[in-house]
Amino acid sequence: KIIMSNFLLTPAEGARATLWAATRDEALVDDYGASTGIAPYFTSDCRARPPSKHARDDDAAAALWAKTLETLDLPADFDPKSIGAREEKLAKKQAAAAAKLKARQVRGS
Repeated sequence: KIIMSNFLLTPAEGARATLWAATRDEALVDDYGASTGIAPYFTSDCRARPPSKHARDDDAAAALWAKTLETLDLPADFDPKSIGAREEKLAKKQAAAAAKLKARQVRGS
C-alpha cells in the first residue's frame, strides 16, 4: 500500500483534471489565447499536453474497436450513435401503444 500510493491517484486526484477541463473556459484556449472549442489531454495536475504516441495510434484504435465489437457480438458496421436513435424510436412506439390502450379504456368505460 505504501509503495502503490506513490503511483496511484486518489479518486479526488483522478477526477481533478476532468472536472477542471469541464468547468474552466481556459481549458479550451490555445497557447495564443484563441478559443479552440476542444480541450486537449490534461495530466492529473491539470497541465495540457499531447497524448502519448500509443494513444494517437490509429491502427491500434481500429484494432481495439474491432475487438470490442467482436467481444460484444456487434456487427462490424455498428454505430454507437445509433443507440440513442433506436431507444427514441422504441420510446415513441411505446408511447403510441400506451395512447391507444388509454383511448380504448376511455371508450370502454
